[in-house]
Amino acid sequence: MGGKPQQGKAFWHHVDSLLLLKGLRQVDLVRITGMSSGMISVMRKRLSMPNAEIACRIANALNTTVEYLVTGKTATDDIVFDTTVEDIRMGKKTREIALLLPELDNQQADLILAMIHQMGVERTAFDLVPNSEEE
Repeated sequence: MGGKPQQGKAFWHHVDSLLLLKGLRQVDLVRITGMSSGMISVMRKRLSMPNAEIACRIANALNTTVEYLVTGKTATDDIVFDTTVEDIRMGKKTREIALLLPELDNQQADLILAMIHQMGVERTAFDLVPNSEEE
């Protein structure tokens, strides 16, 4: 049940981020994984990197990969699709947010949009579509 503290810190940070995004708590993680709350609490307090079996159970419970929980990278981080200059400028945090968006239900998406608008960002999806008259 032990790993390097820095790896464990990153692992549990990613777990916490996904729990928050999905509206779950540690008790939900305990229930879904079938693990004891004591075991999870001890690993979290010690910032222990769980063994492969436990990491897989947690990743499956959160509908993600062990790679994401350990590194913060997703399988698509290194894949270049139809990349534009704007995509390259996007940055890691924005890509991470974009990759998590499909996981949101409508209520969560509305909440995120409201937060973005409160920050003064008013760009819409229509602003991203080129106007044929401008070309």
